[in-house]
Amino acid sequence: MAFTAPDTTDNENLAAESAAAQRVGLRAKLRAVALDYRLRLCGKAVVSEHGAALIFSGSPGAWKGRWSGVLACKRIWTCPVCSAKLRAERLGRALGAMNALGGRWQMLTFTVRHQAGDDPQQLLRGEMRALARMRRVRAIGAIWKRAVTASVRATEMTFGRNGWNPHLHVLFRLKQLTSDERTALRHAWRDAVARELGEKHAPMLGRGLRLSKALVVESTPPEKLAGYLFKLGCEIAGVAKVPHKGGMSSWDVAVLATERDAQEHAWGAWSEFQVATKGRRMIELDDRAARAAKGAVILPFGVEIDCKDDTPPPVTRELELTSDELRALGRMERTDRFALIRPMLEASTAHDPCEAARGVIARAVELDAPPARAPP
Repeated sequence: MAFTAPDTTDNENLAAESAAAQRVGLRAKLRAVALDYRLRLCGKAVVSEHGAALIFSGSPGAWKGRWSGVLACKRIWTCPVCSAKLRAERLGRALGAMNALGGRWQMLTFTVRHQAGDDPQQLLRGEMRALARMRRVRAIGAIWKRAVTASVRATEMTFGRNGWNPHLHVLFRLKQLTSDERTALRHAWRDAVARELGEKHAPMLGRGLRLSKALVVESTPPEKLAGYLFKLGCEIAGVAKVPHKGGMSSWDVAVLATERDAQEHAWGAWSEFQVATKGRRMIELDDRAARAAKGAVILPFGVEIDCKDDTPPPVTRELELTSDELRALGRMERTDRFALIRPMLEASTAHDPCEAARGVIARAVELDAPPARAPP
């Protein structure tokens, strides 16, 4: 599977758009290659008995909008719109757990040997079984009991010349490991992979298990702590490429799969990814971290706390839509991939957001209407 990363300097210039517009635009293009019907309907189907609505908050000339009453597919792996929201929420919980528990945290990355043509679903399942098998080893269980007091696990898949590379990032609240303990962990991981996936997938001792630099929450600035967690988030901010030593992110492959002149195997690679990740959790807190997160103040990932209490609450406006109006906007995606966010873009700098959005919706309905029949 040899194809190159997408060029973001084309006529549409994805990189020049806002992160939200990038996500909405990519979702519109992914509908055509989606194996999941919920992704094909995400943001287009009414699910509330009260109908669909646009909710604007802010002030004249500075409005932010969001949809209410429409379907959210909640596919964290394959929907760029829902993925950003879900990843940010889970990372917010992880950050809350770290702040609540404090102490020393360290990330361990577990990988396996892979090559082009390997089934990514089989590799991912095998890695999860190998991690569970490794923990059942008596010596490793003793290390876990002594050194591990909480954990957050994230699964990531990147693509390169050797095909899909699924790997696990596990952020541990971890006491300092001895040299013998680190060696024992590496041997146990390699042995577990060989048992579950076969010797050809068993990694080299120096590469199968990597330990990142540890940090202590109490002495780490908030921005550095958030940056440390970003690896778990796997591009929560948008769909642009994050370098992977010559490889591509899953969103890179998604962009390639939606191009009109899609490169060879791009669609097949994206289909493999959809099948491999279906029903699989991406970011998961263990029981101890989850309990700590429940007692913490959870903010969306990347949001700073504003201690000022003299800021007036934002004004809220609501614009209700009929099912026909929402369907007209949805059908407009065929020619304008930003159709579902176009009313918000038009309303963002308007004095009256509802009036500006209504104008966009009216144009969509007019263009969607069938041509009038000529009189006999």
